[in-house]
Amino acid sequence: MGEMDQKRIMKKLGSKITTLKKKEGLVTEELAKKIDVARSTLWCIETGKVDPKMSTVVKIAKFFGMSISELLDFNK
Repeated sequence: MGEMDQKRIMKKLGSKITTLKKKEGLVTEELAKKIDVARSTLWCIETGKVDPKMSTVVKIAKFFGMSISELLDFNK
């Protein structure tokens, strides 16, 4: 996977997390507290600036009641 593909995936993941967060009526700080990650870390994930740790992806998926594959499915 090229760097461009990875950046595109990170942006799509961030966008999906933002959409899910908004559906729950949460702001970044609230979601960060609920999944026990720093607000700045979550913000960087949402904006596609960092490649999140797998443990963070698991926490996010669990919070939204989905599997990791569902979270990473950008066709929905």
